[in-house]
Amino acid sequence: MVGQLIIPHLHVPYHRYTIILQLHSLLLMCKTILTPNRLGTLSPDPLFIPPFSDDFVCSPLQTVPKRGPLTRRVVMDLSFPHGFSVNDGIPQDSYLGENFKLRLRGIDWLVDFILEKGRHCLVFKKDLRRAYRQFPIDPKDHNVLGVSYQGKFYFDTCCSFGLRTSAMICQRMTKAVVHIFTKQGFLADVYLDDFYGA
Repeated sequence: MVGQLIIPHLHVPYHRYTIILQLHSLLLMCKTILTPNRLGTLSPDPLFIPPFSDDFVCSPLQTVPKRGPLTRRVVMDLSFPHGFSVNDGIPQDSYLGENFKLRLRGIDWLVDFILEKGRHCLVFKKDLRRAYRQFPIDPKDHNVLGVSYQGKFYFDTCCSFGLRTSAMICQRMTKAVVHIFTKQGFLADVYLDDFYGA
């Protein structure tokens, strides 16, 4: 028996640069869904009925600009509808029961690394590509990460842009990598997917 299906209608975006699912958005969605980190594809076997017996929640997709003028990021609007969204059920300032707040430490932290290592030290910066997509979501939560398009259903299996906990998950994982770096004698830190150090 299939649980309740919740498919919100497309809505006017709250971000002035957001473009609601249009042709180029559809192409981005196809590209994103067809990557190995997603289940469900546009072909050959799309899901014609919701794939879970529990409630299956579908959220709208949209795109927002990335750094380059021609590149866009697919975002699942998990904050819609306000008051009843997936994100409304997730605490804002805690993760796994612990208080958690993201903040960039600033350039002073890197300056301290350079001063400690000394003159002529080497400095590095590394930005992980598609960092969120590298972290899987608990299969028990797949049912709330649904997308519906042209009568077909898809669900995300990795951290989505738009999921409140994605940033916290990413930060926890990348901080673990920094811990390994420091144990090997490097001075390093990370903000989400941007590593830097000396």
